[in-house]
Amino acid sequence: MAVPSERQGAVAGLIATMQGVALVVTPAVSAALYGIDRSLPLACLAALLCVLAVFFALPSFLVARRDWH
Repeated sequence: MAVPSERQGAVAGLIATMQGVALVVTPAVSAALYGIDRSLPLACLAALLCVLAVFFALPSFLVARRDWH
């Protein structure tokens, strides 16, 4: 992990906690969205993936653009 060795336990615990929360929350949210409209869970997932792609790709794009000039 890209954290100091004294923080690795805390980071590993946070990652494990988020995975557990996702396993509980995701089906409940998906079922609620499905109750509203059958295609809504997939539409929300697509929107989330687009937001995450921009969030993670934008810094790399800005660095590459800065290096280009």
